[in-house]
Amino acid sequence: MQFAAGRPGIKGMVFRMDKQIRVKFHVSFQPGWVLARRDASALPVDQTASRIVEKLEGEIIRSNLTECEGVLTGKDASEAEKALNQLIADTFDISVDDACFAVAVEVLPAEEAPAEPETPKAETPAEPAKPEAPAAPAEPAKPATVGGFPLPSSLGGAQQQSAAAKKQPEAQQASAETPEAVMAEIEALIGAEPFKEICREAVSIAPRLKENDMLEAFTRRCYLFAVNDGCGLTHYLELYAKLIEALGLFNFHPSNSGLPISFRTDKKAPVVEAQLPPPDSDQNPEAAMKNILQQGKNYVVCIDISAWMSKITSPVFRSILRQAELSAGESIICFRVPFIEHTVLHNLHKALNDQLFIRDVAIVPFECAELETYGRKLLENKSFTVEDAAWELFKLRLHDEKNDGRFYGFHTVRKVVLEMLYMKQLFDVQNGISDKVIKAEEIKDLCISEHSIEKTGEEMLADLVGMEAISDQVHTVIGQILAALENDKLEMPCIHMRFLGNPGTGKTTVARIIGKLLAEKGVLRVGAFIERNSRELCGRYIGETAPLTAAACRDAYGSVLFIDEAYSLYRGGDASKRDYGLEAIDTLIAEMENHRSDMVVIMAGYTDDMETLMGANAGLRSRMPFEIRFPNYTKEQLAEIFLRMASKSFTWNEDFEQAIRDYFMKLDQAMIDSKEFSNARFVRNLYERTWGKAVLRCQMASQPCKELRTEDFALAVSDSDFQNIIGKPARTLGFS
Repeated sequence: MQFAAGRPGIKGMVFRMDKQIRVKFHVSFQPGWVLARRDASALPVDQTASRIVEKLEGEIIRSNLTECEGVLTGKDASEAEKALNQLIADTFDISVDDACFAVAVEVLPAEEAPAEPETPKAETPAEPAKPEAPAAPAEPAKPATVGGFPLPSSLGGAQQQSAAAKKQPEAQQASAETPEAVMAEIEALIGAEPFKEICREAVSIAPRLKENDMLEAFTRRCYLFAVNDGCGLTHYLELYAKLIEALGLFNFHPSNSGLPISFRTDKKAPVVEAQLPPPDSDQNPEAAMKNILQQGKNYVVCIDISAWMSKITSPVFRSILRQAELSAGESIICFRVPFIEHTVLHNLHKALNDQLFIRDVAIVPFECAELETYGRKLLENKSFTVEDAAWELFKLRLHDEKNDGRFYGFHTVRKVVLEMLYMKQLFDVQNGISDKVIKAEEIKDLCISEHSIEKTGEEMLADLVGMEAISDQVHTVIGQILAALENDKLEMPCIHMRFLGNPGTGKTTVARIIGKLLAEKGVLRVGAFIERNSRELCGRYIGETAPLTAAACRDAYGSVLFIDEAYSLYRGGDASKRDYGLEAIDTLIAEMENHRSDMVVIMAGYTDDMETLMGANAGLRSRMPFEIRFPNYTKEQLAEIFLRMASKSFTWNEDFEQAIRDYFMKLDQAMIDSKEFSNARFVRNLYERTWGKAVLRCQMASQPCKELRTEDFALAVSDSDFQNIIGKPARTLGFS
């Protein structure tokens, strides 16, 4: 931009803006590649769009499940294409030439520069025209939300407000927010009652604070958020910033310049989120705190202090709080820890309140019903309905997402909904139909783990290989429970169980079936299968374990809570007394007693280790009266399991089947009896390796893969993984 010498308003001033190159881009991903990445926390297109805005300062115009369009400024076509290709390659750790994505660019016509004002002639000025009445301000575009959470553009968010937003400058858009409009958005949030309370409080007290010139009493107050990941903290902070500015309680005028890349910021919201370096870090925590507060001046600043929860009385932490005390009023300061038990939160509050004016905001983790409500609203926003059977698949998928130990609340729900919609569209295209009703057969691959919603529990139990004795024990347990329910004179027994045995002996599968059986018999309301590894019940910080364990139990009300490797909660000796495992056990026992007829807790593990676990608490054994022992599979049963797995997708000839049976019969019995042998897991690994070899063979021959051959199996067992486990050379298997 160039300016001639002179002051604004001086005759003869020249104003000229250089034309800037603007390039429109289109990024698309292969649908199959997108679907293969369904375990990711966000869609590839959303990740790409976010990085384009962050790294290239681009503008996103449109996006859907597999593609996005936008504009880059200041780069020619070649530079833009190269930058986009490299950004995508870096984001997903792939080659810039990978066929899974494509980038297309085109140069837009340059924006015309404003015409230079003509030099006025020295004439008598004409009669000035009467000024026109100012136009009424445009109605601000209300952000598209679902349950109070921002709606992603792929689900109709950005498109709904873009047209209205373009009618007014960005500054006017921000200032046009009224307290009533912001509060309506806040009240629409799912849950989050403590957050709503501080917002209502701000609305009620704002007039009095301004009347008495007491804004400092508000701006110097700090907040302690106890909230887990994926529960909406960033959105809460953004809403609170909008509200207090609309109320005139704080004037935000932030600038993102100079902010470290490690800070999480939103260009449209005056919010900064940062993490305080842990006590054992090489960084100076006091200097880090000072830097965070300096860089976040005039922002809402949220600092994660989780790593310091056990150090709140230390002199270093006091010095850290001193930095916050000095900066209070220049920013709205918030602290963040995970959702923790009340006594620990109270102690943390006291430590902070010694130097700061603190308000606690504890957000209880969302229940399954709240997450499902959010999912339904996302679908309704796109005018889709879901049949009951399809919705059961959605709920099973949410359980799968929780069971793998990596669940991010509403973010995960949104990801699953997008995947459902993509599967629905793909099915409709492939079958020449078009409707807005999602059916089970259209999203049958939505579940990650294996589920059977067509078969009854009895049918699933009967299908298991070598489980006759286990089946008898299961029927005995269920019979006793049913007898107590039907006879008022019999005391209802605790229905919690212990599963003892080596890995891969069917404990997880049988636990899943028991939940289904008990639901079919009317013992359990839901019958879902909730799986947690024992260490997932233990928190990283003081006070986090009890809420984590309680949340797992809450998810399992009316269902089965299966805790694998439960013995790792307690190893005995003095070390266990200092571990969070005992706290998890105490919480479990309380939940097991309080919900003894509405939840089944099944703990599984090695026989001897589980015996040690029973010594962790005197009440544990009595609350788990049912014990089922799972023996190792025989050689014949291992071969049968392999063939049953293969029968679901492939055919084979007699030579292949004989090779399978010969292989397992030659396994060393001592290895099968050992504690390290993983039974059916070993079989599954070998089966997956076999069909992987078959797929490679068929790909090389450009043929569909429908048959397993002897040479596929021979190649699989010759891999070092299986040679090391078996300890026998491949030539002894008898393959030609």
